[in-house]
Amino acid sequence: FGGAALVVLVTLLPAYRGGAKAQDGFYGLTLGNCDHVDADRYRLWLAVAFAYAFTFAAVVMTTREARGYLRLRLEYLRRGDGAGESPQPRCSVLVECVPPRLRSSGALRAYFAALFGDAEVHSAVSFVDATSLAKLIDARDAAAVARALDGG
Repeated sequence: FGGAALVVLVTLLPAYRGGAKAQDGFYGLTLGNCDHVDADRYRLWLAVAFAYAFTFAAVVMTTREARGYLRLRLEYLRRGDGAGESPQPRCSVLVECVPPRLRSSGALRAYFAALFGDAEVHSAVSFVDATSLAKLIDARDAAAVARALDGG
């Protein structure tokens, strides 16, 4: 709609500015500056024509976008998402609030295999929040640097 905005700036705003009411400020640049007299009649029809033109442009652009989306959607349904034959990327799940006894990858996989069967579980990866451990490591490294600078 960048070109449409340029057309509005060049065409509609000057037409509204010359309206019969001769208002100042912002209202001088709007349709409110036009009166229902014969001199302003073309300005009112100009607004109607632009409304139809912008609506037509919006419908055309939406139709193009919908056709492009339909083409991509049908291609996806025919060929998949390119992840190969493995359903693993499409069937991955995130499990939160895992009990402490299942917070290793092996224990988590064994648990899900017991629930769903070994053939149904592709893999299980456990990620543990190590923020406190990272802070301890940073403190240890800072102490080692301080010791090295002190000569010890």
